[in-house]
Amino acid sequence: MLLVLDNFEQLLPAAIHLATLLATCPGLKLLVTSREPLHLRWEQIFPVAPLRLPDLQHLPSTESLATIPAVALFLQRAQALHPGLRLAANNARTIATICARLDGLPLALELAAARLSTLTPASLLARLEPRLSLLRWPAPDLPARQQTLRATLDWSYDLLTPTQQTLFRRLGLFAGGWTLDAVESIIQVEDERDAESVLDLLTALVEKGLVQVDEPSDETNGPPRFHLLETIREYALLRLHESPEAQRMFRCHAVWFLRLAEQAEPHWAGSQQLLWLQRLEQERDNLRAALAWVSTQAEAELEARLCAVMWPVWWMQSRLTEGQRWLEAALMRVASVEPTLRAQVMNGAASLTFLRGDYQQANTLYTEVLSARRAQGDPLGIAYALNNLGMVAMEQGDLGRAATHLQEGLALFRQQGQTHGTAFALDNLGRVWLYEGKDSQSESVLQEALSLWHALGNTQGRAGTLNALGVLAAHRRDAAQAAALHLESLALLQEVGNEHMIARCLEGLATITATSQAAVAAWLWRLAERLRDRAGVPKTPAERLYYEYTMTAVRDQLDLDKFPSGQADEESALTLDQIILDVQTRVEALRMSTGNFARSASQKSSTPRTTSRNPLSTREREVFRLMAQGHTNKEIAATLVIAESTAKFHVLSILHKLGATTRAQAIALAAQRGLL
Repeated sequence: MLLVLDNFEQLLPAAIHLATLLATCPGLKLLVTSREPLHLRWEQIFPVAPLRLPDLQHLPSTESLATIPAVALFLQRAQALHPGLRLAANNARTIATICARLDGLPLALELAAARLSTLTPASLLARLEPRLSLLRWPAPDLPARQQTLRATLDWSYDLLTPTQQTLFRRLGLFAGGWTLDAVESIIQVEDERDAESVLDLLTALVEKGLVQVDEPSDETNGPPRFHLLETIREYALLRLHESPEAQRMFRCHAVWFLRLAEQAEPHWAGSQQLLWLQRLEQERDNLRAALAWVSTQAEAELEARLCAVMWPVWWMQSRLTEGQRWLEAALMRVASVEPTLRAQVMNGAASLTFLRGDYQQANTLYTEVLSARRAQGDPLGIAYALNNLGMVAMEQGDLGRAATHLQEGLALFRQQGQTHGTAFALDNLGRVWLYEGKDSQSESVLQEALSLWHALGNTQGRAGTLNALGVLAAHRRDAAQAAALHLESLALLQEVGNEHMIARCLEGLATITATSQAAVAAWLWRLAERLRDRAGVPKTPAERLYYEYTMTAVRDQLDLDKFPSGQADEESALTLDQIILDVQTRVEALRMSTGNFARSASQKSSTPRTTSRNPLSTREREVFRLMAQGHTNKEIAATLVIAESTAKFHVLSILHKLGATTRAQAIALAAQRGLL
């Protein structure tokens, strides 16, 4: 005999009678639906999860999409009210997104589908925030609690004890989930409950299906995480806002995650860098929620502290647009905070502004930071500010000023015994000397920087210096060594997830494959452009020159109409890991094949490309005429009213384009081609 009992959560005290029935009736089977366990000895639980959702990152065909349970239910209910609705290429992503936004909850999907009698899928999606007010359908054959999603959740909430209700509404604070220590800390701040009682309350909410337990990742051994479905979180936040504790709890949440980010700050220079990046990545949504709250309150100090500790994360993870938005908002309110903190916020804003290519604004902000550090008598702060001003001067083409700032900062770092700053300054100085053509000096300081990064265990720093050494190897026509260095850098950057630095590695590889493997070079540049666009980081002036050089070689061999098309659509769907694996596979294959890189190196130095078209730009032709007349870089700069370093960059580009290693060789090759 089978006895079916529905919605038994309303009668939980009667569960003991079910045990008696089972004990006295051996042939009896019970099928019980309940929002929480009955806690009987014979009980076998079968959790009913939300319906399976489509993967929005890799959307399947419309035929496959229609079979995914959440989409299938949504379509079934929508077509009952609007028979003409069909899943097609033009609405597939919209419908998949609606299902995902509703967490695959059957009632939410049915209530949303009912709205398609008057709304299109696109307009429904646009109105899904907030969800609770939209999801209603007063069908007379439905119980009142199922006619609106709010009523259903009210019913579940009313079944909770007062302490469970308190915890539930506070859990609405957490965006993207939480760990047990986070919720225990925030609860204890307010109620001074012990950890065991908080765990008991959380367990009760898990058993009632209101809280989800995340499946542990194979890659992490961290503590368990929990989350609310977004639809349920919206309801919890609504309840929290209705309570008198809302402001206090939002502040507790913001302070806790600020302290977590501040714990990470000392580790950015050393071997724990990746571990803390992963830890904060898990809490990305919580940190955003904390920033969003403090930015709307009279909490200038909290806002400044959060921005001051978060900007290195935004920098390392190429989240520059987001970071700059928070920093610019904080800068408008930092007048009231103490000077050291104000300088930290300005430094973060300057750093992201620099990466986004606004060198004038970055210079202004870094100069203010330097003045503040001098006023505070902070030698390390002064050294970092000088280093940063040196980077700006380098990208502005003033290599002399750049070297002066960097050497002054380097001396201060060495005096203070600051390894991270020393490595940073050496790396930047190596780049300046690389652009000046001082290859031996450049290699010396870059190798010293690399040793220091190794000693610190700093993954990001090692990757950056390896990239610079790769560029230096390419200057020396050692394409195989350049490729090896760029690939090593790429593998390290994959761990960090720094997209704009990964783009630089791809560009370095493109430069050394341009003359022998033009299709590969074009493909690498296309991938790099996608990463730069995503990160919001433009090419520096020097990088633009390398791009122009590379593309000249590519244009000589490929149909321009086919660049940069090809597999662009397929590539746009690739993850960062897939991009890197593809690059490593293809470039390693070139390295292992017979002499591809060797030919690339020798071609540039001894075999000029035979083309009737002048490969030089208008400005380069002006520079070349003066160069052929025997003028120095300084004289060329004065004649053309440009910076000496800019003239030097143009000369370097001319040598590359003509396949020459010296000025004399470039002039001879140009004469052979009739370019003089």
